Amino acid sequence: MQSPVAGFNVVGRADPVASAPSAYLCTPVKRPDLPAAVVVSVLVGCASRRQEISKRLDCAPFHGSKFSLTLYELLVADGSEDLHLVSEPASGGTLARPEAPLDERSKALAVAAAARAAHELHEAGIAHGSISPGTTFLTEAGARLGPPDLMSRPGRVAGAAPGSLLSCVDPGLLRGEPPSRASDVWSLGASLHLSLSRAALYPDLDADEPVTALQRVLYGRPRLDPALPGPLLDVIRSCVTSDPSNRPDSALAVAERLESYAHAGASPLTGGSKGAEQ
Repeated sequence: MQSPVAGFNVVGRADPVASAPSAYLCTPVKRPDLPAAVVVSVLVGCASRRQEISKRLDCAPFHGSKFSLTLYELLVADGSEDLHLVSEPASGGTLARPEAPLDERSKALAVAAAARAAHELHEAGIAHGSISPGTTFLTEAGARLGPPDLMSRPGRVAGAAPGSLLSCVDPGLLRGEPPSRASDVWSLGASLHLSLSRAALYPDLDADEPVTALQRVLYGRPRLDPALPGPLLDVIRSCVTSDPSNRPDSALAVAERLESYAHAGASPLTGGSKGAEQ
């Protein structure tokens, strides 16, 4: 049986948040302030960065939003060099690894929820910087965007495992630009494509050496799957256009277009962006 983690009884494994290498589904011990089940993600070797990480998470959308995964506590166990991030459980898994098959409508709505969460962060002056299917959690109450990568240290641009996740990183970030509304919009479009299609935006990223994969994203153009429904293809195309000024003006615009598709079927979608590459 797994030993307790940071004072919580371990029930089983869980999908980690914030790029933590491991996480556990737990039950709190004598904690009436917490729900009956929580997830404890282990941020290895991050105890010395507690103040920095806590400041990054001190934002209203992480504490009570309908669209962001709820975060309860950031703990350091006695004598540990690790941080333990306590969050709500995602019984449905993630958009990358759902517990049950999802149809196109459900995937569109999941990305729409992530887009609304990103918009809330943007309005609070924060760019997420690491949106992907793996950071979109499927809870009993609906899809939720998890917190950004908290394991990275200054100077690290991006990480991707598997390599196909590199397609969710705006090439501008790989050139050293800071995360922004526009880069998160790219990630939302790429996440939708990755969840809907077996055809990668950039072929062979999973098989490439890191340098080759990086060059493929930096100097190539994303290849959209023409078999996707036209309205969703239009949304994705507008999000991953190379000129950030031609992307949708906000993550909220992306959410509204995806919700329109999900609620109206294959009806045409317009608006939300200034232009797009073909």
